[in-house]
Amino acid sequence: MLFRTITTTLSALSTTALSLPTPSSSPDTINLSLPSNGRAVEQGIYNIDRETRTLNTAVLAYTPTSSIDPILHGWAEIDRVNRIAYDAAKTSGAFTQPESAAIATAVTRSVGVSIPVLVANVKAKKAEFRAAGYDNSILSALNLILFDHDSFSAATGLRLTVDALPEAGAGAVEVDLAWRDGVAFYADSAA
Repeated sequence: MLFRTITTTLSALSTTALSLPTPSSSPDTINLSLPSNGRAVEQGIYNIDRETRTLNTAVLAYTPTSSIDPILHGWAEIDRVNRIAYDAAKTSGAFTQPESAAIATAVTRSVGVSIPVLVANVKAKKAEFRAAGYDNSILSALNLILFDHDSFSAATGLRLTVDALPEAGAGAVEVDLAWRDGVAFYADSAA
């Protein structure tokens, strides 16, 4: 009897779930019936920039006698706002030309500048982070944010208009290279 109840309930739930419109679970498909979230994606980029700058301030202020908490919190905040932006991109239809242009500008003028600066400063503090035993935590954070960047960039890039791709792509490459450089630098135990 219990098995029959569970089976009936699961069957009803799966039928309901199949009838509900759901966004694609993959960033490489676009549901054209979805409204555009271009403005939310643009704001997400500016939110990532804000949290990057906040983290950069914490990194610059770090000394071997200070707490690592502001830095760990900063990485968590970048991850949090990145996931929100990724969700907005993933659940969006194609962006309009004005939205695409605004997103491309946001990438090149905000995170395309702030993220390479942050990574350079994080690299400069490696000896201090290593001495305190935090270098593996920093490497883990860099890897997490690199994953965030990759998934968000893929979901966003597929929805941009063709004319916005060169500018947005150039900014995304700068960001990608910076994150990868930070990961490689922290992964190298001799550096």
